[in-house]
Amino acid sequence: MAYAPQTEPRIARDGKKYRPRVKGEARRLLAEDLKESYLIGSPIRELAESRDLAFGTVRKLLGEAETPMRPRGDTRLPSPY
Repeated sequence: MAYAPQTEPRIARDGKKYRPRVKGEARRLLAEDLKESYLIGSPIRELAESRDLAFGTVRKLLGEAETPMRPRGDTRLPSPY
């Protein structure tokens, strides 16, 4: 993987740790990496779990990378048209 998230996790008031923020060039590289995996057929949930990211974060990153999205529940590759 070509991105390096923030090293020091933020701590919430209740003592839980937040996931690290990914910004700048690292965010762009992560979005492109997710896009490649998604386009070959990986589901968003699988991408999120494998990278310890929230489902919504992965979806947002795919959008930032201008990824054509599959219909909900569809595992086929998106149409080029």
